[in-house]
Amino acid sequence: EVRVRQRTQDGVCQWFHTVKQGEGIKRQEEEREIAHEEYQALLTQADPTKRVLHKTRYCLPYRGKLLEVDLYPFWQDQAVLEVELEQEDDLISIPPELTVLREVTGDAAYKNAVLAKTDKEDPL
Repeated sequence: EVRVRQRTQDGVCQWFHTVKQGEGIKRQEEEREIAHEEYQALLTQADPTKRVLHKTRYCLPYRGKLLEVDLYPFWQDQAVLEVELEQEDDLISIPPELTVLREVTGDAAYKNAVLAKTDKEDPL
């Protein structure tokens, strides 16, 4: 799986090229920062059946882990929470302010590539 991403924080943009390999909970990821020109060139090679996927990401340090909460504009009442683990059997603590509706690790419907492929208002 290959993707390009624009990340904007405090008005400053950065661009990244990422290659992910593997399935399920154990995946390898190689990411490198790229110039805006390379980002634009790679976008022209993107799958035309996929839309650009916009989201707002909140990074929350919690009990020694970094929790990433992704909010998508097509969902008003749900988000995706990702936790990077050092080991597959690491314990995960979720802040009491967050409610986990269900575990979606390994559920292909929640992969960004699938969310970008749909043209529905609410893809799930």
